[in-house]
Amino acid sequence: MKALQSLVATVLIVLTSAISVNAQEQSQCGPVTNGWVINYAFECFNDSVFMTVDSSKLDQFGWYYTDDGLDDEIGDAFNIHGMAFRETDDEIWLVISTDLSLLAGSYDPDALGGRVGYGDIFINLSGLDFLGASNSSALYALHFDPFNDSPLGDTLGLYSAVNAVAKGGANRGFDRRVDYELAVANRGGTVDYGDFPPSMTYFPYDLPNSAFALIDTGTYLGPVSFVSTAELAAAGYDTSRFGGVYTVALRFDKSLIIDRCGVVGGDGTSCLDCAGVPCGDAVVDECGVCGGDGTSCGGCVETDYTAVVETLTTRIKEQRRFYRRLLRKYGKGNCKPKKANKSYRSMVSSLETIPLQVTTCSENPFCTDQNINSETVNILSGSSDTLYTQSRCIIKNWSKRALKSGSCNGPGCKKRVKSRRRLKKKLLTRALEIHETVMELVNQVPLVESQCEE
Repeated sequence: MKALQSLVATVLIVLTSAISVNAQEQSQCGPVTNGWVINYAFECFNDSVFMTVDSSKLDQFGWYYTDDGLDDEIGDAFNIHGMAFRETDDEIWLVISTDLSLLAGSYDPDALGGRVGYGDIFINLSGLDFLGASNSSALYALHFDPFNDSPLGDTLGLYSAVNAVAKGGANRGFDRRVDYELAVANRGGTVDYGDFPPSMTYFPYDLPNSAFALIDTGTYLGPVSFVSTAELAAAGYDTSRFGGVYTVALRFDKSLIIDRCGVVGGDGTSCLDCAGVPCGDAVVDECGVCGGDGTSCGGCVETDYTAVVETLTTRIKEQRRFYRRLLRKYGKGNCKPKKANKSYRSMVSSLETIPLQVTTCSENPFCTDQNINSETVNILSGSSDTLYTQSRCIIKNWSKRALKSGSCNGPGCKKRVKSRRRLKKKLLTRALEIHETVMELVNQVPLVESQCEE
């Protein structure tokens, strides 16, 4: 009785009830337990459940649930409703929903030790079937019932190199899976193994003493803790999922089996980035700086050319508007408006190819200068020249018509001639000003960019 009272102080068996939910942080490297096979049975093997962890089916809180049938138990107390699994950054959580009290078990004077209790939880990531993994000592297992018939007794915890043992017959149950299935069928039930079909070959079927539910031998890795109602609620566990009378919730340190990088027995360093962040993306740049951009060791400067491109765009449009006003007012004469329009379109297209951010480095052994924008600058320069030339063409054609030779002796005529000459000079000056402004901006377009080794 004293041992039982001591156990009550450390073991929490929670009655399922409605609980508010808050999410917790999941593993920042992502799940590393996908494909793990986990199975549990009472030590009498009167019911069992098998789970294959599928990280694609986790709920928003990182839980994976496996339901078990409700009419495949032998004896009402030995009903497994389901099992849940959760992987966090540092821990593995396992929950079993049943109708059997962990502390009390099921009293039976004819059972081994006078009591039928919980079995142990087996974890297999070897790729072998259960018997192969057990015979190869490749299983992991959780021993959490100090009163079951495992030789481990009250040394609760996580074990590796596990060999399993079947003691179902000695506990008024079954030593072979086939006998359990026949018993379920005889009472009109339907066998359900959770994620595995009744026809599964993973677990032994009719070999003698093969209804494995307990650890026979193993190597102790570390402790297992029982989870409180509040902790389950905070972790987002769905208490309405299964409906068993009792919920046994356990957790243990994930690194006892696998590190956050997914390395079995690893120390968690194989996936650290240079900043020490697991599964982070920081790398050492060519200057030896973690998370650097390669500009710290060679006087690298990043220049923003957004203002240059925006201003150049405005001035090019201004040059075209000036040309079109001349064309509408004075006519094309023998000039070539199609050529001018084509040049403008080429300028607009070329503007889109100019990078807005350009890095240049001096005396950086890891960087070389690359020529950029040469073709763009040639197009912009040549096209602006064309628009300027065509503007001059229109102005000169108009001037020849307006100032054609002939007598002009009257004061009014001379005044008109003088005014037209001033207008010609003004228009030519304005055409040149716009062209020179465009060319000044074109000359600011970068022609060199530094490319640094990554």
